[in-house]
Amino acid sequence: MSDGASREWPRGERREACFIHTGKLSHKREERKMQKLRKTKTMIKYIAYCRKSTDEKDKQVLSIEAQIAELKEFAKRENLTVTEFITEAKTAKTPGREQFAEVLKKIEKGMANAILSWHPDRLARNSIDGGKIIYLLDTGKLLDLKFPSFWFESTPQGKFMLSIPFYQEVRNYFKGVAIVPTQSPHYS
Repeated sequence: MSDGASREWPRGERREACFIHTGKLSHKREERKMQKLRKTKTMIKYIAYCRKSTDEKDKQVLSIEAQIAELKEFAKRENLTVTEFITEAKTAKTPGREQFAEVLKKIEKGMANAILSWHPDRLARNSIDGGKIIYLLDTGKLLDLKFPSFWFESTPQGKFMLSIPFYQEVRNYFKGVAIVPTQSPHYS
């Protein structure tokens, strides 16, 4: 390898070297995704969803007004088209939020095809709501999710990483459970 950019492989093939720069790879993937969407002439229309829980008032990070302000600034900076802001003051630990159901209904009807929210845990903290979002991504009705505080890419790995904050409630439950080792007859 004289120039470091290519080398001879066993069958005499020349292959170009692949250089991955930290941070630039995800940006290039995002850019390719946006170019692909532009080619298909699909306009991405975001619904901004802001939620504040009613059961953990002392643990709230951002108020609904602060979430709206941050999402507006983020949308402007990222050049996103936001069709509407939907807000809700209800816990996401159990399914059945009316405004969240309205967001999903609008996505299914094609009135919007993307969601903008402050963090994934604002969208779901239970397996049913989280599963609905991932299903809409899988079927192509939901094209994108954007968060100022969380990176997401619609790949199998991205969907897996997205599911972690969705199931945060399960993790919080097991935080308080003490695991006491027991003596097993199998290891005597």
